[in-house]
Amino acid sequence: MTAAAQSILGGAAKGPVLVAREPLSFWGGVDPATGRVIDVHHPLHGQCLGGTVLMMPSTRGSCTGSGVLLDMALGGRAPAALVFCEAEDVVTLGALVAAEMFGKRLPVVRLAPASWARLSRAESATITGTAIDAPGLTIPVTPPATVALDLTPQDRAMLDGAEGPAAQQAMRILCAMAANLGATRLTDVTRGHVDGCIYASRSADGSPVSALRPNGARLI
Repeated sequence: MTAAAQSILGGAAKGPVLVAREPLSFWGGVDPATGRVIDVHHPLHGQCLGGTVLMMPSTRGSCTGSGVLLDMALGGRAPAALVFCEAEDVVTLGALVAAEMFGKRLPVVRLAPASWARLSRAESATITGTAIDAPGLTIPVTPPATVALDLTPQDRAMLDGAEGPAAQQAMRILCAMAANLGATRLTDVTRGHVDGCIYASRSADGSPVSALRPNGARLI
């Protein structure tokens, strides 16, 4: 990236800066019910992420971490903002879904390494659509790169709502993720295979339910 700061998901936030200098897996590493880091091997173990401007190089671990962040956002326990200095697509997806489907918006920003290092020394920060402000520091933020995608007429029509609000919403999420990953266009596919998926929630009576279908073969 050439800009000091690139907005991945726009929004406004402020809070104390919490810095993790090594990646964290949200799946198995963060308790969504409390927002606390439960990975005993991580330097932030025991820290509460809720309401913080959370700074990490990137994340690690299972893609299910996007669901953990979504759970935290819906429960009001998510970070106020996420600030990375490397490519990140797991919790970024969770933040995009939280914003698009539930109106729970938390900014996601990627900084150049030098700017990330400078901000990591601040005690608190305020993020807007155009800048990150901290005591003695202002970092301009460039808008999301979604507009740079080379979309086909069919892609553009879906993004404009020609196939209904559900397809339009899905296209907004896809385009935002594509821009985050540095893609310049989308590729049409006719079918796909999900290697494994998990659904973890509660039944109507409030008891925990967990369903796992690895390779589409079985349901527990």
